Amino acid sequence: MMSGRGAKSHLVELWGYPGAGKTTVARAVSRAGLCHTHEMRADTANLSYHCKKERARAALAKVKAEQKSALEKFATQRSILFDEGVLNEIWRQLYRNPEFIAQDWWREHVADAAPRIILLDVAPHCARDRIRTKTQPGPINCELREAALEGAQWKRAIAAYEAIVHELLAQKADIRLVKNDDGSVYEPHEAVAAHLNSFV
Repeated sequence: MMSGRGAKSHLVELWGYPGAGKTTVARAVSRAGLCHTHEMRADTANLSYHCKKERARAALAKVKAEQKSALEKFATQRSILFDEGVLNEIWRQLYRNPEFIAQDWWREHVADAAPRIILLDVAPHCARDRIRTKTQPGPINCELREAALEGAQWKRAIAAYEAIVHELLAQKADIRLVKNDDGSVYEPHEAVAAHLNSFV
């Protein structure tokens, strides 16, 4: 694994649809010894707030706190790859609350995550096929795995995804793209590792 004494660790997030392979790719990177990885375990589904926006902000704060803790714990690592993070939580909130998309408050949180993002690019139909193979799907995965691609659930999923991509482009974020559809030429974890080395 890469290390750099005295240098600040770089936080790198994987992002993509549910079923894009975020955790699978992160584990492959870890097994190959290409980078230190951290699997996010912040439980943001059961936060109790009357206001949706307050609940969303609390969820994002919880994710950021876990990331900060991991960065402090593994401070000697040059890069720490998170299987998900702030962008994934923003996507969850926009998916659950589509009215948020037209609001501005979440865009400042995109800026927090924007410096180093690796986007696992997967078409919705491929993401749904992979969700169907999960043995312990979460609540959103359960909604999406049997939903029609032209139905309300996937329309919300796609709208949230596209809103975040649009904002990342508007902020000129440093995004690296990894195609992770079936039939990709390169092993996705190897492509991710190459991008990790290219971040300044």
